[in-house]
Amino acid sequence: MGQTAFQTAMLITVVGSTVLAAFLLLRAKSALGSQPLAAFLTHVGLWASGLLFPGDWGIAMMTLEALGAATFVHFAAQLSQRGTRFIPAAYAIGGAATVAAYIFGPGEFVRWPVTGMFFRHDGAGLICAALAMMLAAGGQMLLMAAWRDARGLRSRQLTVVMASSGLGLASVMGLVLPVLSIEIYPWPLLLLPGYVALLTFGMLRYELMADLERIRADAERQRLAELGALAATVAHDLRNPLNIITMAVAGAEPDVRGEVRVQVKRMEALVRDLLDYAKPWRIEPVVMPLADAVTEAAGRLKVESDIADDLEIRADPLRLHQVLVNLFTNATAAGGRIAVMADSMPDAVLVHVCDDGPGIPDGIRGTLFQPFVSRGPGGTGLGLAIVGKVMAAHGGSVSLADRPGWSACFTLRFPA
Repeated sequence: MGQTAFQTAMLITVVGSTVLAAFLLLRAKSALGSQPLAAFLTHVGLWASGLLFPGDWGIAMMTLEALGAATFVHFAAQLSQRGTRFIPAAYAIGGAATVAAYIFGPGEFVRWPVTGMFFRHDGAGLICAALAMMLAAGGQMLLMAAWRDARGLRSRQLTVVMASSGLGLASVMGLVLPVLSIEIYPWPLLLLPGYVALLTFGMLRYELMADLERIRADAERQRLAELGALAATVAHDLRNPLNIITMAVAGAEPDVRGEVRVQVKRMEALVRDLLDYAKPWRIEPVVMPLADAVTEAAGRLKVESDIADDLEIRADPLRLHQVLVNLFTNATAAGGRIAVMADSMPDAVLVHVCDDGPGIPDGIRGTLFQPFVSRGPGGTGLGLAIVGKVMAAHGGSVSLADRPGWSACFTLRFPA
């Protein structure tokens, strides 16, 4: 039973690696790191086949360990988009270790409990295996360095890939048993099929999701371009009627003139916000003192600030000013006190703009940052949508948060 389980696991690894490598080359070659991953999976499949066929074939396949680890470094460098200068060195080390193992022999097959015959490294094989582990660790370090800086889908993708690498490391620990003369069943190798599947899943699933996000982003850009053209046309066509209305009521009663002036300004604000939301623009972030930006945006408004004078933030000054003004205007319309607080995190700066007004109605909490959703009856419904767009352009985010003592609090996250 144990021997059958072992052989089945190796057979699944051989077939699965071959199928997944072929899929990567034929259907997913545009995915980041797909080609070196296909090469690595091919090496894993050949290596597993070596354990299925003790003898000359098996010994020959065991010599490929270090070269296979070099392809993993290649894959990790491409996926993490760093350390590519180490790829030639990885192949040089892996190739030299493979040649040495082939000349001097990587080890031998010995009788082993339950499995029958099992491979044991010795001599040059031990050095080859040690170099393979070193290369695999180097690839894992590249992935970890990228994971520390990643966010969102990218972070989740690297998390799954690193988890699969841990599973792969655990599985090959079964080959350590003969080296240490621990005569027990090499059960860790039964995890090898799972390693192959999880590694490929980690790359392809999130590459597919990233492709979908790119498609959505392209559709959003197209929608905004159409909205911008429409907004420009509406703005142009409204200017003359608005001027005519203003002049037509010049001789009217003061109350009438005042009401018309208020409504005209509201229409102008709507057109201005619509143009600003729809038009394409770029940010130019710089490092700047956050406290100064808050003071400038607050102007004559009474805004309580609890921000350290030396806290700096990396943001586009004009767009940060726009975000803060929009949030202050939103809070002022709600009434009550307004306060700004900040938290400095290892990977981000969090800015909290809070008020103690009536809060956010439950019916709009889930759509608050979408266009034409307004917290109050007099808003254009674009202020918070613009805030969301600005934060996305910074690689950050805005969210509705709960803080004790405040009925509404918006948290801006700026990457460090």
